[in-house]
Amino acid sequence: MPVADGRHFCAEDWHVILLGLVVFGDAPFTRQDAEAIANTVTVSFTLDGAPLPTTRTAIKPFLGAEQFELEEAYAFQQGRIMAPTDLSVGSHRLVVTVTEPGFPPDVGEITFFIDAPGTGTCL
Repeated sequence: MPVADGRHFCAEDWHVILLGLVVFGDAPFTRQDAEAIANTVTVSFTLDGAPLPTTRTAIKPFLGAEQFELEEAYAFQQGRIMAPTDLSVGSHRLVVTVTEPGFPPDVGEITFFIDAPGTGTCL
């Protein structure tokens, strides 16, 4: 999850906060099987300590499953597109928590920075 930890982004850009999850199994694992599992998974985001409303995409076949030696795989994404005015200049802390019955919560967090126009990544 820490792909963007410590990175800088420009205040003038649109930003995507997103987590993709893959659900997989051995054949004959079906889309309905994947949906049944995905429906038990909860993904929540907090940005700077406040809950961040997000949207979840429909579950779709995961293309390239064979690269990961998966027989059948499906994926969904959950996140939000942020307008340039949604994130203030400065440091931000993003936390994502994934919960699934029978497993401890998986928590990841990053700190990222929004640079002011004319500075840093906005040059």
